[in-house]
Amino acid sequence: MRKGLIGCLLFVALSVPAAYAGPSFDWFDKVCVASQADPAKALAIADAAGWMPVPQSLMAELSKKDEFRNVQGRMRSDASGLQLMIVGSGAFPIAPNLVVPICGLGVMADPPESMAAEAETFAAVPDYKGNGRNKGKMWIWHLDNGQHRPINYGLSDAENRELLAHGDVQLLVLFAGGKMNMLLLAAPTSTPK
Repeated sequence: MRKGLIGCLLFVALSVPAAYAGPSFDWFDKVCVASQADPAKALAIADAAGWMPVPQSLMAELSKKDEFRNVQGRMRSDASGLQLMIVGSGAFPIAPNLVVPICGLGVMADPPESMAAEAETFAAVPDYKGNGRNKGKMWIWHLDNGQHRPINYGLSDAENRELLAHGDVQLLVLFAGGKMNMLLLAAPTSTPK
């Protein structure tokens, strides 16, 4: 299921041709971080900012994937570039049986190095190596009084579920270097299911 969620997001990132450059992390912060990956809140923020619905044909394709549920999206473009925001739910990498809300923002042709630097600065914890199958760079942390604290990646599934049940654990994934660069935030404690 973990591979499928990441695969679905990668599909979106690679489905749109590169043509624009522009800011990325600012919109990610305004929509995904501000909403704590809550789909309804993220959509409301995007709608209030004048984002348009993503064409139904793309949403229908994403909705066919079992790993990515309740998919909705918005998009916007201006002189600085094209941004695509998607929300839904999927499996959390350290507890694959736990379905969590996600919010992702893709941008066209933003320099991958700047996005990677911004994501790494935001995460402020070591990256998660996982099982080596992930195509993006991933960070997972526990929120402690607003600070990102690293988690122990060697925990068992049961220990991970306990950690997720008793604290604000979040995940950030960066897919960079393709036609579209994408940031994804999952925040299991914001709106589980």
